[in-house]
Amino acid sequence: MKDWIAINAVWPGKSHPRGATWDGHGVNFALFSEHAERVQLCLFDIRGHERQTIEMPERTDHVWHCYLPQARPGLAYGYRVAGPYRPQDGHRFNPHKLVLDPYARDFVGSLRWNDALYGYTVGHKKGDLSFDFTGCGNTLNAEHPRVLQLVMDSLRYWAQEMHVDGFRFDLASALARERGRVEHLGGFFDAVRQDPVLNGVKLVAEPWDLGHGGYQVGNFPLGWAEWNDRYRDGVRAYWKGDAGKLGEFARRLTGSFDLYGGSGKRPNASINFVAAHDGFTLHDLVSYNDKHNEANGEDNRDGHNHNLSWNCGAEGPTDDTHVLALRQQQKRNLLATLLLSQGVPMWMTPEVVIAAPDQVRGCSTRNPCLAGLRGGTCDMDPGSRPG
Repeated sequence: MKDWIAINAVWPGKSHPRGATWDGHGVNFALFSEHAERVQLCLFDIRGHERQTIEMPERTDHVWHCYLPQARPGLAYGYRVAGPYRPQDGHRFNPHKLVLDPYARDFVGSLRWNDALYGYTVGHKKGDLSFDFTGCGNTLNAEHPRVLQLVMDSLRYWAQEMHVDGFRFDLASALARERGRVEHLGGFFDAVRQDPVLNGVKLVAEPWDLGHGGYQVGNFPLGWAEWNDRYRDGVRAYWKGDAGKLGEFARRLTGSFDLYGGSGKRPNASINFVAAHDGFTLHDLVSYNDKHNEANGEDNRDGHNHNLSWNCGAEGPTDDTHVLALRQQQKRNLLATLLLSQGVPMWMTPEVVIAAPDQVRGCSTRNPCLAGLRGGTCDMDPGSRPG
């Protein structure tokens, strides 16, 4: 039995839907590229060998497409896309690289991470010349209609096919930028709000990014909940003992009406937290006055410096029983406040189980110790420090 039968019929196909779509008779392939000059569809056998290359001459509204009546589900494929190589304009086309379909449902083989995936050395000061509001080098330009379409199609797929009932958007302000500004009535918000699938799921924003005007706590539209860092800082400062924080503490405890009430939102628009996946953990908050990222090799420059933490009398690990007891009490104070506040409480699982001091000593911020959950002791390097 042959494991490969050559494709000898290529039809024009359609520009929609994106990706590879089986219609019961054949497969339609559609790939968007506004600046491509040539697109080839590469077909592979079951062993991963490239067996056939098909030119895709048809293009509609910058979508390259073809239809293969002999193709069947399970066919492995990729693209080679030729075009300008002008990094100063953001173009790095290289037809020698196999391109994965952004609408693919699955992939075969393994991905070997390498700088060659980017076409430049990651971290080099001249490497990435594109815009970036996230600090991660991968800002999506949701102002472009095809990018917005990819975002919306992906969200609908996860909601309908994967049965995801809610989404948290990291650095969400970046998705709302149009002409460089955060637009509360912009295309992304409008698209989500009118969508018959997405307007019924939970939408949570991290309401800031690194660009000008990116801090938008309290300003996201109706239907959105927000990570409330005003709650985090207000509660931390109060239990730290900073003067003049009672009023701020009361506002955060009672649902942050000053942030959400004016727009008609209810307290559940506020996602309350005292610690998250980055920054200080609950244990760090009561154990360190300052961050200690020396082990990261960046001279302690990385990480946030304004942590509103208090070490309860000793910096880092200690055997002082009075300090250890005070730290445990402070953890209970912070968690009790979180659970009793109006709004939606958010915590990392290790924070819920307040382990004994000798179980959590030396755990790093970026990999919280789970010793309290498994009843054992932390097996991390006792020399690690929070970040």
